[in-house]
Amino acid sequence: MMRSTTFLFTMFAVLVINVTGCSQMFMNHRQGDVVKPAQRHPLPSGQFSGHLETIDVALDYHGTRSDGTLTLSGTLHLTGKHHHFDMVRILQLDAWYLDHEGRALTKRRLFNAGHMVDNDTWQFQKTIELPQGVVGMAFGYTGEVLETGDRSDMASFSFWLIPFE
Repeated sequence: MMRSTTFLFTMFAVLVINVTGCSQMFMNHRQGDVVKPAQRHPLPSGQFSGHLETIDVALDYHGTRSDGTLTLSGTLHLTGKHHHFDMVRILQLDAWYLDHEGRALTKRRLFNAGHMVDNDTWQFQKTIELPQGVVGMAFGYTGEVLETGDRSDMASFSFWLIPFE
Protein backbone atom coordinates (compact mmCIF):
# COMPACT_ATOMS: atom_id res chain seq x y z
CA MET A 1 0.00 0.00 0.00
CA MET A 2 2.83 2.41 0.87
CA ARG A 3 4.49 1.86 -2.54
CA SER A 4 1.33 2.62 -4.49
CA THR A 5 0.69 5.77 -2.41
CA THR A 6 4.26 6.95 -2.97
CA PHE A 7 3.99 6.17 -6.68
CA LEU A 8 0.70 8.09 -7.01
CA PHE A 9 2.10 11.06 -5.10
CA THR A 10 5.21 11.09 -7.31
CA MET A 11 3.14 10.92 -10.52
CA PHE A 12 0.88 13.73 -9.28
CA ALA A 13 3.92 15.89 -8.45
CA VAL A 14 5.41 15.29 -11.92
CA LEU A 15 2.09 16.22 -13.54
CA VAL A 16 1.77 19.43 -11.52
CA ILE A 17 5.35 20.44 -12.32
CA ASN A 18 4.86 19.78 -16.05
CA VAL A 19 1.56 21.64 -16.28
CA THR A 20 2.84 24.54 -14.19
CA GLY A 21 6.10 24.66 -16.16
CA CYS A 22 4.35 24.76 -19.54
CA SER A 23 1.90 27.45 -18.47
CA GLN A 24 4.64 29.51 -16.85
CA MET A 25 6.83 29.13 -19.93
CA PHE A 26 4.01 30.60 -22.02
CA MET A 27 2.88 33.28 -19.60
CA ASN A 28 6.21 34.52 -18.19
CA HIS A 29 7.22 36.57 -21.21
CA ARG A 30 6.75 40.24 -20.51
CA GLN A 31 7.56 43.70 -21.61
CA GLY A 32 11.13 43.91 -22.89
CA ASP A 33 11.56 40.25 -23.88
CA VAL A 34 12.87 39.75 -27.44
CA VAL A 35 10.88 37.87 -30.09
CA LYS A 36 12.68 35.59 -32.57
CA PRO A 37 13.20 37.40 -35.90
CA ALA A 38 11.30 34.70 -37.83
CA GLN A 39 8.24 35.27 -35.62
CA ARG A 40 8.03 39.05 -36.18
CA HIS A 41 5.29 40.41 -38.44
CA PRO A 42 5.35 44.05 -39.64
CA LEU A 43 2.54 46.31 -38.49
CA PRO A 44 2.34 49.11 -41.09
CA SER A 45 0.02 52.10 -41.08
CA GLY A 46 -3.17 51.64 -43.05
CA GLN A 47 -4.54 48.31 -44.20
CA PHE A 48 -2.54 45.08 -44.17
CA SER A 49 -3.03 41.33 -44.20
CA GLY A 50 -0.98 38.26 -43.43
CA HIS A 51 -0.88 34.53 -42.90
CA LEU A 52 0.67 32.36 -40.21
CA GLU A 53 0.80 28.60 -40.62
CA THR A 54 2.46 26.22 -38.19
CA ILE A 55 2.15 22.49 -37.57
CA ASP A 56 -0.71 23.38 -35.18
CA VAL A 57 -2.77 26.23 -36.62
CA ALA A 58 -3.46 28.31 -39.71
CA LEU A 59 -4.25 31.99 -39.17
CA ASP A 60 -5.34 34.45 -41.85
CA TYR A 61 -5.53 37.99 -40.54
CA HIS A 62 -6.15 41.49 -41.79
CA GLY A 63 -6.20 44.78 -40.06
CA THR A 64 -6.18 48.52 -40.14
CA ARG A 65 -3.78 50.68 -38.15
CA SER A 66 -4.66 54.33 -37.70
CA ASP A 67 -3.90 56.97 -35.04
CA GLY A 68 -2.55 54.55 -32.44
CA THR A 69 -5.42 52.10 -32.85
CA LEU A 70 -5.31 48.67 -34.44
CA THR A 71 -8.40 46.81 -35.63
CA LEU A 72 -7.41 43.21 -36.27
CA SER A 73 -9.64 40.40 -37.51
CA GLY A 74 -8.91 36.91 -38.63
CA THR A 75 -9.81 33.30 -39.17
CA LEU A 76 -8.15 30.54 -37.16
CA HIS A 77 -8.33 26.77 -37.51
CA LEU A 78 -6.33 23.76 -36.42
CA THR A 79 -4.08 21.97 -38.90
CA GLY A 80 -2.19 18.70 -39.17
CA LYS A 81 -2.93 16.01 -36.62
CA HIS A 82 -4.93 18.42 -34.42
CA HIS A 83 -7.57 18.80 -37.11
CA HIS A 84 -8.68 15.18 -36.56
CA PHE A 85 -9.52 15.58 -32.85
CA ASP A 86 -13.20 16.13 -32.01
CA MET A 87 -13.01 18.59 -29.12
CA VAL A 88 -10.92 21.59 -28.15
CA ARG A 89 -10.37 21.81 -24.41
CA ILE A 90 -8.56 25.13 -24.72
CA LEU A 91 -7.32 27.35 -27.53
CA GLN A 92 -6.02 30.85 -26.90
CA LEU A 93 -4.38 33.16 -29.42
CA ASP A 94 -2.29 36.12 -28.22
CA ALA A 95 -0.44 38.93 -29.96
CA TRP A 96 2.62 40.71 -28.62
CA TYR A 97 3.24 44.20 -30.00
CA LEU A 98 6.90 44.93 -30.69
CA ASP A 99 9.32 47.83 -30.94
CA HIS A 100 11.98 48.22 -33.69
CA GLU A 101 14.33 45.83 -31.82
CA GLY A 102 11.70 43.09 -31.59
CA ARG A 103 11.09 43.70 -27.89
CA ALA A 104 7.59 43.12 -26.54
CA LEU A 105 5.86 46.31 -25.47
CA THR A 106 2.51 44.75 -24.56
CA LYS A 107 0.41 41.61 -25.07
CA ARG A 108 -3.28 41.25 -25.87
CA ARG A 109 -5.51 38.18 -26.11
CA LEU A 110 -7.03 38.01 -29.58
CA PHE A 111 -9.12 34.88 -29.23
CA ASN A 112 -10.28 32.33 -26.68
CA ALA A 113 -12.24 29.35 -28.02
CA GLY A 114 -13.81 28.62 -24.66
CA HIS A 115 -13.76 25.30 -22.85
CA MET A 116 -14.68 21.95 -24.41
CA VAL A 117 -15.92 23.20 -27.77
CA ASP A 118 -16.17 21.42 -31.10
CA ASN A 119 -13.11 21.59 -33.33
CA ASP A 120 -14.08 24.24 -35.84
CA THR A 121 -12.94 27.30 -37.77
CA TRP A 122 -13.12 30.41 -35.62
CA GLN A 123 -13.24 34.11 -36.41
CA PHE A 124 -12.21 37.01 -34.22
CA GLN A 125 -12.07 40.80 -34.30
CA LYS A 126 -10.35 43.08 -31.79
CA THR A 127 -9.68 46.78 -31.56
CA ILE A 128 -6.53 47.57 -29.60
CA GLU A 129 -4.95 50.81 -28.44
CA LEU A 130 -1.25 50.53 -29.34
CA PRO A 131 1.53 51.93 -27.19
CA GLN A 132 4.01 54.38 -28.75
CA GLY A 133 6.83 52.79 -30.76
CA VAL A 134 5.01 49.68 -32.05
CA VAL A 135 6.35 48.55 -35.44
CA GLY A 136 5.43 44.86 -35.44
CA MET A 137 3.67 42.01 -33.74
CA ALA A 138 4.18 38.34 -32.94
CA PHE A 139 1.60 35.64 -32.39
CA GLY A 140 1.57 32.95 -29.77
CA TYR A 141 -0.96 30.33 -28.80
CA THR A 142 -1.67 27.51 -26.42
CA GLY A 143 -4.15 24.70 -26.90
CA GLU A 144 -5.27 21.22 -26.07
CA VAL A 145 -7.43 18.91 -28.17
CA LEU A 146 -9.31 15.78 -27.07
CA GLU A 147 -10.95 12.74 -28.59
CA THR A 148 -14.49 12.15 -27.47
CA GLY A 149 -15.68 8.74 -26.40
CA ASP A 150 -15.05 6.41 -23.49
CA ARG A 151 -13.31 8.40 -20.73
CA SER A 152 -11.03 5.47 -19.87
CA ASP A 153 -9.08 5.76 -23.10
CA MET A 154 -9.67 9.35 -24.23
CA ALA A 155 -6.60 10.76 -26.01
CA SER A 156 -5.47 14.36 -25.68
CA PHE A 157 -2.70 16.47 -27.14
CA SER A 158 -1.30 19.82 -25.97
CA PHE A 159 0.44 22.32 -28.26
CA TRP A 160 1.77 25.87 -28.15
CA LEU A 161 3.82 28.50 -29.92
CA ILE A 162 6.09 30.78 -27.91
CA PRO A 163 7.66 33.40 -30.20
CA PHE A 164 10.43 34.50 -27.83
CA GLU A 165 14.19 33.87 -28.05
